[in-house]
Amino acid sequence: MFMFRPRRGPWARAALGCLVLLCSTLLPAPGAAAEWPQRPVRLLVPGAPGGASDLFSRLIAEELAKEFGQPFVVENRPGASGTLVTVALANAAADGYTLAMSFASALVPVVTMRPEVKQTWADLTPIARFGAQGTIVVVAPKLPVQTLQDLVDYVKTRQGKLNYASYGIGSGGHIVMEALKNLSGMQINHVPYQGVPRILNDMKGGIVDIAVVDPVTPIPMLQDGSIRALATNGHQRLPALPGVPTMAEQGYAIYMESWYGLFGPKGLDPAVVERLNRAVADIVARPAMLERFTQLNLASTANLTPTEFRDFIADEVGVWGRVIQANRIRPE
Repeated sequence: MFMFRPRRGPWARAALGCLVLLCSTLLPAPGAAAEWPQRPVRLLVPGAPGGASDLFSRLIAEELAKEFGQPFVVENRPGASGTLVTVALANAAADGYTLAMSFASALVPVVTMRPEVKQTWADLTPIARFGAQGTIVVVAPKLPVQTLQDLVDYVKTRQGKLNYASYGIGSGGHIVMEALKNLSGMQINHVPYQGVPRILNDMKGGIVDIAVVDPVTPIPMLQDGSIRALATNGHQRLPALPGVPTMAEQGYAIYMESWYGLFGPKGLDPAVVERLNRAVADIVARPAMLERFTQLNLASTANLTPTEFRDFIADEVGVWGRVIQANRIRPE
């Protein structure tokens, strides 16, 4: 039987070769996500060494290393209210070997407070959220105050003459105290620090008497009486400090808890994102990790898909933004 077989000249073979090459560039390499990671992964952290975000990041990094068989190396980059890490991650290659463990006050306030900043959380890939907690207002034991109202009254008798420390301009501690200033009418000056450990060191040295800090780093000093906690923001008391009342309980309805999350550069392979999301969800659900979180004043949070996490952050920008605008909080 006769069968027609078209002749394939040089032009046809060249066209076929181009088509194969084009398809190979458009399609992902087989098993690329499954083979990741093949080398250590950098984990950028906006907090200073020894701070809460550093501690949480190292807990998660250790478990991720076990899960994926490669080191997850924490790199601390404090300063600029967290924007250093945001910019670095936004400019990193989307190959899965540079990630970041960040938190609400390092990502959310900058959108409202610094519209000139070009790279924000929207230039990142949200991967997984875990944990939330409020800040705490602490004072040196020499101050004659026992409650938040005592502090307000004490400051009002010295309007504009006292200072308070927070862990950076636009940080959760800064925004919480500025909101308290506007609700109470007290006047106190802000002194930003690069991380809570430095604040606590200056409290030990008698340089700082009033501060708003994370609820993890100062636990040893709270236990030995070196400092005194007056209040925490958020909707509930902290699990490891049940004797410290919320601001709302003391007549000042100030919330805005800080949450933590894992992020990658924009354009990160969705399969890698999904693997990391599942891994973090599994890690934070383990009984030993939940117990550790409780000891560190970190409340567990429901797992979110990467899409849900992105939508959640967009909502948070609106919530924090309204508080920032209502209280006229501006970069110093």
